[in-house]
Amino acid sequence: GRDPVVESVSDSNFFIYCRRANLDAMWARSSATVRKTMNVLFRNHAVATNLFGIPNPFPYREPFPLQDDFGIVPAILFLEESRRPGRNTTTVQWDTSRALTSAVTNFYSSGRDCLGAQVASKDSRKLRITLCPTKSEFFERFHAGSRYRRGVNRRQDYALMPGILLGLLEIMDETWEGTEAAEEREAIEDVAIYATLTYVAGLRGEEVPLLDFKGMLEFWEESKVAEVPHVVLTLRGRFKGEEGWKWHILPVADVTRSGIPHRKWIQRGMDSRIRKGWQGGWFFSRKRREQARMADYDSAFKQWLVVLKDSRPGLIPARVDPMEDM
Repeated sequence: GRDPVVESVSDSNFFIYCRRANLDAMWARSSATVRKTMNVLFRNHAVATNLFGIPNPFPYREPFPLQDDFGIVPAILFLEESRRPGRNTTTVQWDTSRALTSAVTNFYSSGRDCLGAQVASKDSRKLRITLCPTKSEFFERFHAGSRYRRGVNRRQDYALMPGILLGLLEIMDETWEGTEAAEEREAIEDVAIYATLTYVAGLRGEEVPLLDFKGMLEFWEESKVAEVPHVVLTLRGRFKGEEGWKWHILPVADVTRSGIPHRKWIQRGMDSRIRKGWQGGWFFSRKRREQARMADYDSAFKQWLVVLKDSRPGLIPARVDPMEDM
């Protein structure tokens, strides 16, 4: 560390950001709480001085050393990160800025400084003793204070109602019937299946690509002739909140009460893959049979919604932009 240089622009910036970080940390508590705490300290300082003759009853507050022991550096980096241009607002959301906190924590944990003592509790969890700056009390107060100051602007997507999905599937079906091109049909099938699984099966967007084709083949014919016909979705991979790779077997109706035809579209997708000689692998795959991602279908899905809005007025309100709001 060194003393600040008055003429230095970088030192001036550092002071400004430090002041902002300190204010955020201080106001992590409400004004009433801060006022109450100060009143208690002032009152008891007077009692200690006047009644007991103790001029300094509280611990002496020495200047901090010329190094970062409590997280001021990641705090000021967090402040600058939060100034980046946002997509729906002038700057990025507070939750987006939190990626820096996670990155600094992981970086610290990968170095030799993380080799500290560990305390194992009875439920097999471990409590680590760490000097990571993003785990300090100051930084946690700063985190909370910056969130209170900035707030969180929630932009909710417009809900995909059953009528919208049915209308979308009808238009896609008409287009599918009107073309003989296998590649075009497969593209329509993939988007339609993706849309129905995220809606009816309640799967997250990143969970749908975990659909396993070999597992689907295992149950396909059996589920078709069952007493209650259904489709068995076989998902394989790592799921949020779980450890390791696992199978999830999820049965869904052939046709829902609202008329959403699961089997119709999945049957088309299965037939297309069987014709190409597939025997396993990911159901949703790219050209080289690599696992697909949610982003591979999101744009096409929204473009179909634009077509639906233009061709069937009333299903999607005029104020809703499918490319931005759904």
